[in-house]
Amino acid sequence: MVTASHNPKTDNGYKVYWSDGVQIRPPNDNHIANCILENLVPWIDYGAKLRSLNERKPDSDQLSDREDTERLSKLYFQSLSNIGGLVTNQYEQARKKLSIDDLDVLPKFAYTAMHGVGHPFAIKCFQHFHLPPFYSTPSQQNPDPQFPTVIFPNPEEKGALNESMEYAETMGLDLVLANDPDADRLAV
Repeated sequence: MVTASHNPKTDNGYKVYWSDGVQIRPPNDNHIANCILENLVPWIDYGAKLRSLNERKPDSDQLSDREDTERLSKLYFQSLSNIGGLVTNQYEQARKKLSIDDLDVLPKFAYTAMHGVGHPFAIKCFQHFHLPPFYSTPSQQNPDPQFPTVIFPNPEEKGALNESMEYAETMGLDLVLANDPDADRLAV
């Protein structure tokens, strides 16, 4: 598994797990390190790949295809609705029972992407489930591999949520939601 999001920003590297499901340890770690050192030249010429992509899509500046990513995201959210509307229908039914006064007591959310990629997907989730918009912690909203406001960008790490909690308190918000930088975990 390759991920920079769960490591200290100074590592900005990866986690490697062995076939036993545990992070590598000696002697496997040394064997892997040696293989890395023997293969420092990329197998793929990413410059050529980017040039080829730019020939096909001149407006692109990415190695991935934005349209494919948006299509997959759309399909994902459609699949959530296709489960019989289980979650969305439950919310809509409950909301219909609320009076206008009750809507004022719905919790207000602060959200942090913790300098990762979660912000646009959190917006889509809230929209998809017909939730009122959240308030995004401005200093942690955009991706930044340096993670400048946290020592460790893991929501469960002591102090990682301090900035979002202060933001929530300042804004009078009730709950803090936090994704880790690759948005595969959510802390409440």
